[in-house]
Amino acid sequence: MALGLSASAALAERVTLNAAAVPTPMPRTFSTSTWPFNPLASRTLQDWFFANFEPGLIQVDLGEEVFAKSVSADDALVRAETVAAFLERVQAHGGRSMISISKIPPWLSSNPDRSAVDKGEGTSVASASPPADSRQWAGFVQDVARTFSGLDQLSFSIGWEPDTRVWQGTEAEFFDFYDTTARALSQVFPSARIGGPGVSDLGPHWRNPDGQPMLASFLKHVSSSGAPLDFVNVHAFSTSPWASWQMYRSQVSALAVSAGLSSDIPIFVGEWSDRPDPFSPLREEPYIAAYLISNLIGMAEAGIADHSYTSLSEQQIDERTEFSGGLGLFTRSLLIRPAGIAFMMVGRVGDQRLPVTVKDGSVFALAGKRGSTTTLLIANYVPDETIATKDYIDRVRRQGLLNDRLARALKSGADLRALALGDARPNGNSALAAAHDIAKAGMSALRKIWAEGTRPVDITLAINGLAGGAADEIRVIRIDSAHGVVASAGKEIDRKIESARRELTDAAKLEALRRDGIGDDDLNLLQRFAGAGDRSAFVRGLDRDQFRRLLATILTLTAIEDAVGLPIAQAALDNPATGFTVSQSVSIAGKKDLTFDIRMEPNSVVLLEFGG
Repeated sequence: MALGLSASAALAERVTLNAAAVPTPMPRTFSTSTWPFNPLASRTLQDWFFANFEPGLIQVDLGEEVFAKSVSADDALVRAETVAAFLERVQAHGGRSMISISKIPPWLSSNPDRSAVDKGEGTSVASASPPADSRQWAGFVQDVARTFSGLDQLSFSIGWEPDTRVWQGTEAEFFDFYDTTARALSQVFPSARIGGPGVSDLGPHWRNPDGQPMLASFLKHVSSSGAPLDFVNVHAFSTSPWASWQMYRSQVSALAVSAGLSSDIPIFVGEWSDRPDPFSPLREEPYIAAYLISNLIGMAEAGIADHSYTSLSEQQIDERTEFSGGLGLFTRSLLIRPAGIAFMMVGRVGDQRLPVTVKDGSVFALAGKRGSTTTLLIANYVPDETIATKDYIDRVRRQGLLNDRLARALKSGADLRALALGDARPNGNSALAAAHDIAKAGMSALRKIWAEGTRPVDITLAINGLAGGAADEIRVIRIDSAHGVVASAGKEIDRKIESARRELTDAAKLEALRRDGIGDDDLNLLQRFAGAGDRSAFVRGLDRDQFRRLLATILTLTAIEDAVGLPIAQAALDNPATGFTVSQSVSIAGKKDLTFDIRMEPNSVVLLEFGG
């Protein structure tokens, strides 16, 4: 039997699955764990997410939309109530929550500067600075935290890349900020899990570029101060499934032990993706799906359970097209990108894991059971040069070289490429040379993949112990050049979206608002807000109930606008070429044991379901 075979030359691989093996619980790594860029998510976006995904750990960052944009405590508390309602829906759908505190309200800041911390960065200096009064800040944080009392399991993460310019204070000031915030939260919720600091990498603080890694300093500080720390939050981009997650696990453990903490302190990956760039063409291609699934497998092998993929909703919007390569699983009109389809595939594998064997190489596999159905998910991942180079860096960093010496040695693009992918060897640095040799030895399989990555792979699948009569057919769902890529219909979809948006006139929006129960008083309030010369001053003049009504009306309008693309998004999802649906079905007449071949393109994914 062959699925997707052709006559051209291909690489060979073998995957073996014993479907009769005793399954184990599926690690929670394999769940749709992500974060909405805007935690004030519209009802339309929420409904669409819950209709298509089983939520895992959903992170919300209060920093920008709840704190930085607020003009008063009442304002912030109303915003927090809205976020809490969303997280209660996450909980009702079986998910868990992580509440991140990354910025402060400008009106509590020690620095009144409202300018951006950096060119192209939306965070203001005021919101990225320490609070003026720690006691006032602690009381405010406790009031906000109480709005989440309806959640069964509370987790809070403090800090968002404080090693970069998005924290304008010093390293010591961040440590004080963490202590104050963590203790305030634990007083209100003694059983809550609290952690941080959400560093962007394992490097030094931006104000002290020649210093030790900020995470090392943070762990030593917490060990001394006694502030709550139940997990370590790190952010990770351009990760290699072969090396990065093992590096993070080993180095976080080493730094924790050095600080007098437990080596097995849990890691929460607070943000991760193929690269930090807001736009990347690869995110509209099958590549991102293979990247995501292979990295989930690598993460699970490193014992990392909790993570938050960047991101659920779109962050930066290109008005010219839906398909700008943004970071969202959804485009601005809620079309589901290949990374979203990949998470849907992971959700279909089931809640019980079966052992599956593959050789070292480009092929990654996850197997499971969902009721009477046996499932097998395979990704053929061939990294681009950015990831291949990062694989080398992380193999070197796993040897403990995390300081500025490594950064200086490896930041020249041409020299780094020669070290990672060529035959060069570092000179004049014995520690780096020794780590280099270890890294290159581990990269032998990856170098072969890199050299032969344009060729497809013929995979021989050996499946044993299927459930007799229950397994009547194989259903195949793919993400490759012909399946699961919504951008493949980009121009047609862009035209349809543009036409639908033109039809949603102001009059149509007003009619829809009235249908959704928005009365004249609230419509008048919205119109006054929209026409205000100083909207912040307008909001400051409202009481809490008035602002609650205004925010509800704004979010209702956002839901109406978000719904414009839903029929188009649903049609795309139901099409094998652009969405998530069975592309092939093969009868196997209840066989218990099967051996067959399947061909996979470089950077493609296939989900096989064996069931009735």
